Amino acid sequence: MFNQTYLDMDPQDAIAQLTTAPELQPEVARMFFVQTLHLLGACLLTQYTGALPTNARLTAIIAATNAHNEYVSRTLAAMQIQHEATRVACAGLDMNVLNVTDTFDAFAEPAERELLRQAGLLGHRHADLEIVARIRVHSEFLNSQQRVNARPRMLSDWIAADKMRQVGDRCAEVHGMKP
Repeated sequence: MFNQTYLDMDPQDAIAQLTTAPELQPEVARMFFVQTLHLLGACLLTQYTGALPTNARLTAIIAATNAHNEYVSRTLAAMQIQHEATRVACAGLDMNVLNVTDTFDAFAEPAERELLRQAGLLGHRHADLEIVARIRVHSEFLNSQQRVNARPRMLSDWIAADKMRQVGDRCAEVHGMKP
């Protein structure tokens, strides 16, 4: 439906290439001085070059008029086609906008809920890291060498608190929160 060449082109260059100027018809002698004739009591304006138009002059005028009429007819037909193509393109764009809007509406509410949930988690990240240091890991989850060791193992033994703070601060920054 669209010409990719014009879509990829700078708009001003595309306009310059697509602009059309009217085809000027050759001048048909300097035609017209105004002479007033009184015919049957009516005042008529006749244009002529000093004498009434001859057959050759009238033929040239008719040819120029016909050429102009053909040009106007071709231009009108092209404009009608462009108008119809624009209408079809607009209808297609309207459908795409509706589809995007429907998709956005379906996505926006759950995404907003999830972002609020994440923001809540990020707001408590410092307290969560402190709590991790107090959570004891049951001996069943430890290997035999770790079980022999008398020291109780905490969940923070497997978590790098500095790295977790960095990740949490970066996520908070992305969410627009203070790190």
